[in-house]
Amino acid sequence: MVTSAISVEFSQYCKCDSIFEAKYLRTHRSGGTKVLRCFPHCCPSHVFNSVCGTSVVARVHGPADRVQQSMTYLRFEASYERPFQVGDTLSEQTILSNLRRQTHAIGEWIASQYDVFDDKTSVRVNEFSPKATSSLGWHYRWVGGSARQQRRATHCLRAYVFERFFHHNVSMLR
Repeated sequence: MVTSAISVEFSQYCKCDSIFEAKYLRTHRSGGTKVLRCFPHCCPSHVFNSVCGTSVVARVHGPADRVQQSMTYLRFEASYERPFQVGDTLSEQTILSNLRRQTHAIGEWIASQYDVFDDKTSVRVNEFSPKATSSLGWHYRWVGGSARQQRRATHCLRAYVFERFFHHNVSMLR
């Protein structure tokens, strides 16, 4: 059985030159939290007395019936971590129990605050705003160490698109 693919892209919705920069400064907060400055870019302009940045928009393309049922989450990952691959499965509870929100500001998974499906283009638009999930801004779950792999690691923000299915009455995502 062949199914049509779903794709996801980060989308630019402002007039700035680019969505992401090659490098970012980070500030260190209590509890070891690292907050990215100017992430993904300063829009509409830089803020000097606070952490600045803007929302991230992801657009999901594919067959309308699949895109309508999809869920998109963001996750910061280190270069030495294995990213999830197409076809990998995990329980929905794994994500929901570690979802970033005001009461769990260091959650690993980031849900969209704005999510709309455009019937005309069969595109789902998701907006992820750091201010909706945490007063910290954009932060990530990195812990430094003496290992060379940790010191030299780069980090990225990945968008994951999931479809829900049930296995033995357990809600799963793939």
